[in-house]
Amino acid sequence: MEDEEGPRDEPAARRTWRRIFEEDLRALDVDVRIRLAREASGETLRALCFDPSSRVVSAVLENADAGLEHARLVAEHHRTGSGLDVLGKGASFLRDQQVERCLFRNPQTSERLLRRIFQPRRMAEVYRLCLSRDATERVRAAARKELRDKFTSGTADERVNLIVTCEGRCLDLLLGVALDSRAAALLCRRPLHSTLLVRNLARWPSTPPEVLVHLARQPVVKRSPALRDAILRHPNAPSHLDAKSRPR
Repeated sequence: MEDEEGPRDEPAARRTWRRIFEEDLRALDVDVRIRLAREASGETLRALCFDPSSRVVSAVLENADAGLEHARLVAEHHRTGSGLDVLGKGASFLRDQQVERCLFRNPQTSERLLRRIFQPRRMAEVYRLCLSRDATERVRAAARKELRDKFTSGTADERVNLIVTCEGRCLDLLLGVALDSRAAALLCRRPLHSTLLVRNLARWPSTPPEVLVHLARQPVVKRSPALRDAILRHPNAPSHLDAKSRPR
């Protein structure tokens, strides 16, 4: 359990602000703290960033003197979803990498706020968040859902670029999602040299028949009986593929 000066790894300044809150402010009535949060500046305003009340934190962030420093403190230390949601009202707060990093580590960050953060992100960025060890499991789960939504609604170029860039590693998170004919055609235009990419496409249940035919024609597959057999075992593999894929 943390003592009133905060965990030892907090900078000295933060320990001071936490102590000011605990010793001078916490005992005040919540309405008094809200009024103070709207008018305060300097160390008092920073100290109120440690307030557990979402109403007080909302007032802090609405203060004309509130900036990124205050947003970072709230993102790291506040523990109510409604209080953290106020950060979403200021687009500049969510563009700050430190605020974002703290929100990804905060177990109370709401799904609504996460969607707001994810919305402008490219598909590849959301995929990286699905794997991030710096985020909570709740954030990774929300990122996985967002990835599926973006993959479904994104352009064919975006879908293919993601698959190729990560060598098909993303496909394990996209089970049950289809690949349309436009994306399949784009994949079929590319020479595929990565053994891992071919293997992941051969394992993915949604790989279309035309992509499997294209895979079977790749030199990396012709040199590997194991890859060729994996493609032939795929449920979408055309019946004529067996004879065409055998080396002459």
